[in-house]
Amino acid sequence: MKLLMLTTLFALVMYAAEVAGKWEIRSQSSDGQKITALLEVREDWGTWNAVLLVEDDKIPLKAVAVEGDKITFQVPTEEGTYTVKASIKGDQMDGIFTATDGTKGTLTGKRQ
Repeated sequence: MKLLMLTTLFALVMYAAEVAGKWEIRSQSSDGQKITALLEVREDWGTWNAVLLVEDDKIPLKAVAVEGDKITFQVPTEEGTYTVKASIKGDQMDGIFTATDGTKGTLTGKRQ
């Protein structure tokens, strides 16, 4: 039983580790605004951290969580907070975001 639990835990950690890395992100809001950014995701002893680099701004992300092939996080900005939910398949990321003002949009990403 212990071996099964350890094997399962190891498999989950290895699978989740595929999320870590640098991602070129392209987003588009429902009103047509487009943004390109670099997302850096890392896992340190079970804790996920990420930053978003947009032009000259480096934004530490909040509530970063990884479960299997899914990542969620919050992007705090002066205009409000964006909540992002994305799925990862190999070196591709696809997701959606919602802002506190109700603005919605899509994003795609490619691992660098």
